[in-house]
Amino acid sequence: MGQDAVSELIKRYLNGTSTDAENAILESWYLEQSTKSSPLSLEEVEAEEILMWRHLQQSIKRPFIILFFKRTASVIWIAEIILRMKQLLKDTP
Repeated sequence: MGQDAVSELIKRYLNGTSTDAENAILESWYLEQSTKSSPLSLEEVEAEEILMWRHLQQSIKRPFIILFFKRTASVIWIAEIILRMKQLLKDTP
């Protein structure tokens, strides 16, 4: 079974919209996957662990930085609008 089909079945299963037949297919696939094990060397395990931690750290840091700059830009934009409105009100006779 292809990765896309598995992903779709998992989504349906988690949403509670899968049929009994689809549940059986997914469960048999899961059991098949759990029995397949290819032993990894210690170096491979450590390399995978490092890659996972890097990915997690990048995923965690990225949204904060983007949100910070978006919020800062919004505050500056609103402050500029307020200052210009005050200036216009001050200049009108």
